Amino acid sequence: MDELFLEARKIVGKRYSEDNPNYFYILFSCYALLTKYIDCKDLVEYYILNTNVVIEKDEVEKVLLINMGKEGASLFLENEDYHGVTFDGMNFEEGRVIVSEPYILISSNISNDEVLITLVHEFSHLIKSFFKSYSYNSSNYLKVRCGLAYTETWNDDTIKAQNAVFDEIINTLQTKDMTEKIKNVNMEILNKKEKEFIRTLDFATLDRISGYDEVTSLLEDIWKEEEFKNIFEDDLVLGNISNIKDSFNSFIDSDLFDTLSMALDNYFYLEDEKSKELIISIVNLFRAHINKKLLKKL
Repeated sequence: MDELFLEARKIVGKRYSEDNPNYFYILFSCYALLTKYIDCKDLVEYYILNTNVVIEKDEVEKVLLINMGKEGASLFLENEDYHGVTFDGMNFEEGRVIVSEPYILISSNISNDEVLITLVHEFSHLIKSFFKSYSYNSSNYLKVRCGLAYTETWNDDTIKAQNAVFDEIINTLQTKDMTEKIKNVNMEILNKKEKEFIRTLDFATLDRISGYDEVTSLLEDIWKEEEFKNIFEDDLVLGNISNIKDSFNSFIDSDLFDTLSMALDNYFYLEDEKSKELIISIVNLFRAHINKKLLKKL
């Protein structure tokens, strides 16, 4: 892992100096991202160098007002559950998609470790949204992909959203995979300021699920199984969502991917207990198929 940290330092140094107030957050975020996305290092570098990271409260408010208006800005600033938000730089104007530099905005009311977790989480969203990111036509229809999630808009109004909660859960679990690697960085290769920064972190926080806690916990154990995790990871970056659905359904011999996604939505938004039971039953079915395949190998 030493070489990954040295690579992170090299990447971040192309845009930031140690005097930048966000430098160490971005450095350790970059390292965490490389532990998962080393096979697409160029994408990690692209977003580290081309994303505007804003943590200072006044600047966060300015960007929010521009992108979300006064009501949306107030919602973010006043809600303690919102630790960060990403604007992907994609706008639809007069039948054309206009792409500009993305922004990651971080709440100034959270701890160092929570800032770091949020940065990794938001950068991970961007990395998984690069390929096959949008489709549109000149009639003011735009379809945008963010990881597993699709959002369709017509004249700037959302008309359909798919897999949004499922995507957040997978991204939250991937974030935990990455942030827990930070505690294992080799202290011997860190300089004095890097050591000082890492000592400000609460490693217990880096090991916990951060975001969508209750619904994410329903998939936390199955995420530890390589058969489940491997269905998502590579194809998410490449934007091959149909491959993910087909692989999931094929593994359990049932067309239940969309059913699971809808149940996750219903449990998260409506706290529907029947949906929770359905989620658990599909997870148990997946685990049963893992065990079945293991028995065949014996």
